[in-house]
Amino acid sequence: MSEVWIIIPGWAKFQHYPSNRGIAWVKDYLDQLDRDEYMALTFAQRGLLKDLRKLYARRRGVLSGDTASLSRALSERVLSTQLEALNHAGYIEFSASKPLAHFDNPASTEEEVLRTSSKKGGARAKATRARTAPEKNSAPDRDAALAEAFDIAAGWNGPQDTLAFEDALDQVARRHHTKIPALDRDRLWDIAFGNHQ
Repeated sequence: MSEVWIIIPGWAKFQHYPSNRGIAWVKDYLDQLDRDEYMALTFAQRGLLKDLRKLYARRRGVLSGDTASLSRALSERVLSTQLEALNHAGYIEFSASKPLAHFDNPASTEEEVLRTSSKKGGARAKATRARTAPEKNSAPDRDAALAEAFDIAAGWNGPQDTLAFEDALDQVARRHHTKIPALDRDRLWDIAFGNHQ
């Protein structure tokens, strides 16, 4: 059986990078309490999500989805049904490929590359920067995608057919490397087509 890896979508927004050290803490957001997907999770699933984020940070983004391994690391039994519920709500994703470890501090790594490479000359500095600096828009950002999708829905002047609107939502999701959950899509439809009285 192949190993499954856990990915936290939009991970960049949960990070705090103190200078010259690893991740000391993980940010949390109050708006989760306003999300139906979050509130539909059991109290235990919400607690597991918080601990998975901490463990994901500690392991620099390389987190096995093996429940036995997670149970040992968190000193509590982790069930595959709990992970599936978090995945269904959009808070974690599963990957068959082992992810690369995140830098402890991508900002300082990029600054160091720029500082040292600027002494070596223009062409070489640009090549080093492009090869070493993390890509700014490569991480999934579900919140940004939802904000853009809600803006599109609020100002929808396009055709009143399903395909054009779905296509617009799919383009937003692709741009942000994420998915727009069905519950949010239903709300977006209501906004775009005037069913939000």
